[in-house]
Amino acid sequence: MREKLSYGKTYKKEIHLPRNTSTYSHMKKKESNNIDIYMKNYKDRYSKKKGLSKLDCYWEKKLFDQICYIDNLTEKMKNNKKSLKKKLIKKYGYALIIISLVPVILGIWPMIHNRYFSLLPKICFQNCGYDHKDIHSDKKGHDVFNYTELPITRTTWDILTYLNSVILWLSIFVVLSLVIYIFLKVIKYEKLRRGKGKMNVKEYYRFCKDVFYIN
Repeated sequence: MREKLSYGKTYKKEIHLPRNTSTYSHMKKKESNNIDIYMKNYKDRYSKKKGLSKLDCYWEKKLFDQICYIDNLTEKMKNNKKSLKKKLIKKYGYALIIISLVPVILGIWPMIHNRYFSLLPKICFQNCGYDHKDIHSDKKGHDVFNYTELPITRTTWDILTYLNSVILWLSIFVVLSLVIYIFLKVIKYEKLRRGKGKMNVKEYYRFCKDVFYIN
């Protein structure tokens, strides 16, 4: 039987198994009940939380909803893995790729032009204030060397480079934090589903390998 929770989500999976697998079916129902009980108490937990704990509780619920959606979808489409893969990529894949590419795109900026290397040959900043030397150390103007004068000053470029570096490291921190957060919540979801209690380091390591199918 499916049970709908107060906020409209369904956490029980429909599992069609042969009659001779009643023990397995009972185990799966028990696992589903573990999640149901935890999710039913969400509003009560949320009302008691404060500050960052309240925010964590909110996003945990959002993430658990998506994990359960994937879990149910995987069960329903277990005989059509190709369509399942396409559906998951369409729903989650593109967004994750874009998020992960943000640090890469920001990392390109310092490579465009710096004191050691430049992808923009023969450029000069606006009002650079000096002529350029040729191979004979004779000073000559921009037009002689065909230098392209950028519409920004050196100071403006340095400020933009500094801001880019700040945003770059911030984006790296956010992406890594997001990956770690999702990893920990997936582990917590599986621990709740399987009714696992406290584990030592060795048990936790084996459990993580089992959850992510790492041999």
